Amino acid sequence: VLPPVKLVDMRIEKAEKGHWLVVSSQLKFALKNVLEKKEQAILFLNQRGFSPAWYCRPCGKTISCHTCDVALTYHRWRKKALCHYCLKEEPMPQCCSTCGHKVEMVGVGTERVEDSVQRLFPQARILRMDRDTMLRRESYEKALKDFGDGKYDVLLGTQMVAKGLDFPKVTLVGVLNADTSLHQPDFRSSERCFNLIAQVAGRAGRSSLGGQVIVQTWMPDHPALLAAAKHDYDRFSALELVERSDFGYPPFGEVLRISFESQHQQRAIEMSNEATNALKELIAGGFGQTTEYLGPAPPPIEKLRGKYRRQLLVKTNREQLLKLRPLLYKLAEQQGVTVDPL
Repeated sequence: VLPPVKLVDMRIEKAEKGHWLVVSSQLKFALKNVLEKKEQAILFLNQRGFSPAWYCRPCGKTISCHTCDVALTYHRWRKKALCHYCLKEEPMPQCCSTCGHKVEMVGVGTERVEDSVQRLFPQARILRMDRDTMLRRESYEKALKDFGDGKYDVLLGTQMVAKGLDFPKVTLVGVLNADTSLHQPDFRSSERCFNLIAQVAGRAGRSSLGGQVIVQTWMPDHPALLAAAKHDYDRFSALELVERSDFGYPPFGEVLRISFESQHQQRAIEMSNEATNALKELIAGGFGQTTEYLGPAPPPIEKLRGKYRRQLLVKTNREQLLKLRPLLYKLAEQQGVTVDPL
């Protein structure tokens, strides 16, 4: 029997003395009960580090990596700012490069969660599992064995604690920010959110002790979260399939992404425009209304590892996709062009 899932609306939770709230009052109460009963808990947050961004309040600027269009993450154990894409380390930023005002850290990573839970429960034995602590394969195996042997009370981690774990004494699973995947500009975002909650929920209540799952969210009315809270795949898939059908996304159509990258921004734009023009000619030559394209446009991360990027999204059907193959093969042979990178 799958454990009950409770959604906690973080919009109505009171801030922690003006600081970013990490653990809601309901999750705090549940953790207290688990620790008193000598049971175990798993806390999941898909964001490592201490704080995922620095923010300038006066001008609204986020401090980004110089080679990637990505916010820098503060890692307290390194005392450095780290880009999670190119792995470049930089000194901690003190002020905004635009207006000179002092910047402040926003958001929560696994390091900050570990710090907050330890302050709330000084006697709790916490094991953090993320890429910063699991540096070798044997580290991962040893950590899970120690948790299974009862040497820790709380297992805190990123994606690696979400699935495949079977610990009978785990009676509580807390998801600290369920909304992360919902903010991704991808038609699969709701599916990924539902999938994640379903996976994490399966870690609790795997014995006669029972269990519960507490999901902290800023979007408690989202259909994917409401369906996941009830373990209702049929309801979720019915709603999702209607939306996919309306917009021609899989499984009702074929979607293909073509990405272009270059060290020179203008070259990336030229390559994407050339591909778009070639696609236009094919569509004008008899493809009709069954094939359409979105873009070219910058992807969510426009600059990555020093290279500028553009993307083109093609929506079509299986029959027309086969007719596109000669063009797609030709594009794929070009340097800096990737056809369907996913």
